[in-house]
Amino acid sequence: MKKSTHPTGEIMVFSGAGQPLEARSYQVPRLKAGEVLVANLYTTLCGSDLHSFSGETERKNTICIGP
Repeated sequence: MKKSTHPTGEIMVFSGAGQPLEARSYQVPRLKAGEVLVANLYTTLCGSDLHSFSGETERKNTICIGP
């Protein structure tokens, strides 16, 4: 019998100003009928993301910034 493995991905998580971004693995969602999964090769950060990273703007929750 073949062992089934579900793919995982990696995201960078912002936990607070002055803290390094943290790499976290996550399980890629299983697709339902009619859904597609798009591979993101590149991303950008907007000005509000940079303000949060530097501490100029406060974020209340741990978030994934950029996408």
